Amino acid sequence: MHLVCLTMFYRSGNDAHFLGSSKSLNHIGFFQRRAVAQFANFGLRTIAQRAEIGRFTAVRDEAVGHYSCVYINAQGLGVGLICDDEYYNYSENGQATMTICHKVLRTYQKESNFDFRVNEDCESGFTDRLSGFLSEFAEPGSADKLGALRKQLDTTTGIVHDNLSKMMRIGEDLDRLVADTDDLNAVSRGFYTQARRANRCNCRR
Repeated sequence: MHLVCLTMFYRSGNDAHFLGSSKSLNHIGFFQRRAVAQFANFGLRTIAQRAEIGRFTAVRDEAVGHYSCVYINAQGLGVGLICDDEYYNYSENGQATMTICHKVLRTYQKESNFDFRVNEDCESGFTDRLSGFLSEFAEPGSADKLGALRKQLDTTTGIVHDNLSKMMRIGEDLDRLVADTDDLNAVSRGFYTQARRANRCNCRR
């Protein structure tokens, strides 16, 4: 699972101005990273220019199996991210990616005192914070606590069911063993009785 990119931008009219960006490309070949970074910026900016204000937008790239997600609030401040299919589908309807977008937005607005428009044509210095978010949310469970708890419960439930099944199988095996032991005891008693009778007959002779 990979969270590849986090980007902040300001939507002005039909254009989106980058405020900061951070990428995690260690899983990509060294000579491919520059092209991937450029493609990520282009893709997110294109989606941001067309996304509906106040609505979370997720677009899947069928060719590479990645999701590009964008959210823009009423003030025009937006967050974009790119993640692979496994990361997005970790939680229902990409809940983890939505949580990340909202948290990054709240943090940026708080630290910039909502005075972000002055930075619309240049990077704001928020890139270091975006790098921190990339590390913090490297695993989707860090963003979607409820989803992580649900998966833990599912895992635990599966283990309990497996253990119950094993115990039932062990119980059936024990029942068969007891039945076989009873049969063996019955055969042994019968053999012992017949042996005694035969021994008595031999003694009389």
